[in-house]
Amino acid sequence: METTVRHLLTIYYIHNEEEEEEEEEEEDDEGEEKEREEKEEKKEDEEQEKKMEEEEGADWLNYGNLSFHILVALAAILEPKEQTNQDGRQLRIAGGGRGGGGGGGGGGGGGCGGGGGGAGGGGGELGGGEEGGGGGGRARGRRRKLRLKQNRKR
Repeated sequence: METTVRHLLTIYYIHNEEEEEEEEEEEDDEGEEKEREEKEEKKEDEEQEKKMEEEEGADWLNYGNLSFHILVALAAILEPKEQTNQDGRQLRIAGGGRGGGGGGGGGGGGGCGGGGGGAGGGGGELGGGEEGGGGGGRARGRRRKLRLKQNRKR
């Protein structure tokens, strides 16, 4: 009788252990599935964030040149350097406008560079021509100077 009871108890314990192991395995499987799902969600979130950052970065690249030229123009307006030309009149020259805007670096920058160089002439002045206009100021001044000299000789 005792042996049958022991036998039944061992069978009962073995059966319970098997059920517990199965439950643990199921819990492990569920935990692994949750972890996989969380990892997939994180990956998707990261990919979406990367896409958003790339799109934002592209927007900033598109606006970068425009904003640079706007800043150069504002700097030229707010802090002009005063110089005089041959006639003694004062010219307002933008900070980056000397010598044709750094060799065309600010060439089309809101009128702050020299129009293709302009030898520091009209293109260097504020707004593309406070005095001369659009890169041709110096040449026009030379022609005028030559004309005045010739008129004096006559």
